[in-house]
Amino acid sequence: MSVLDANTTRDAYAFRVVFSPAYYQVMPGLDINVPIGLGYNPKGRSSAVFAFNGGVEHGGDFSIGLTGEYESTWTFGINYVKYLGKESPFLTPPLSQTPVLSYGQALKDRDFISVNIKRTF
Repeated sequence: MSVLDANTTRDAYAFRVVFSPAYYQVMPGLDINVPIGLGYNPKGRSSAVFAFNGGVEHGGDFSIGLTGEYESTWTFGINYVKYLGKESPFLTPPLSQTPVLSYGQALKDRDFISVNIKRTF
């Protein structure tokens, strides 16, 4: 008798990569980084790690940003995240209030931009 979710597969793999080129002294005292990230699940639906890159089969996320540091005092950044994969909301089985994974992209309509700024004394 198996206790695994019938929607999972025996094998699953995913990857996450981040490339962040740095540009030092763009202006006096200003260093810049451009982080570019990709997380993707090319095959399978993991039964061990259900949130494996968001739990999306044939999907994941892409991000690109700009971060900077000025005179080791000010730190700032802006980042954009785009979710990849076929849209599919969480499933709620009959007679249950707990949603389960659909292995589709439940965040497809949730792309976002984040902005941050920090000052040290």
